[in-house]
Amino acid sequence: MSSANQNEATSHATDVVDISEQRFLRAFRASPDWMVISGFPDGRLIEVNHSFERVSGYRAEEVIGKTTLEIGLWADERKREDWTRGIAEAGSAREIELRLRMRSGEVRNFRSTTNLAHNLGLTVVAEGVEDAATLEQLALCGCDEVQGFHVARPMAGNALSAWARSNGTWRCW
Repeated sequence: MSSANQNEATSHATDVVDISEQRFLRAFRASPDWMVISGFPDGRLIEVNHSFERVSGYRAEEVIGKTTLEIGLWADERKREDWTRGIAEAGSAREIELRLRMRSGEVRNFRSTTNLAHNLGLTVVAEGVEDAATLEQLALCGCDEVQGFHVARPMAGNALSAWARSNGTWRCW
């Protein structure tokens, strides 16, 4: 593959990722359902949508970067431990009942699911997969595609084309 073709392919791939991210963010922000993106397993909030702000009473700028325990979101911290353990063991948390505390102190019941991306028709891609155990957990979670050292080491475009041909696919499963 020539340098120009490689640059064009990289540019196209970047454009596809940008479009996918834009679609996800639009759906995430516009959803009428309360949604958050948080780290696992610490529960550090990375992003919250407008419905989260409206329902919980918290503003994004006061909770992003803090954990759900730091802001007192869980009415019962043991339930958070159970929820986290369930995700770690089963790879997902589908339709689990949660009791969460609003900023006002009111406790409300919610249902949790980790299937957002698939429900939005998006492909779930994990980056940085470095071992078989992580790959196995991602498969259990419903991850569609992966990249990382466990799959293949970084390589030049022409080597990537040869690798893909010899493996018969760009996807791992």
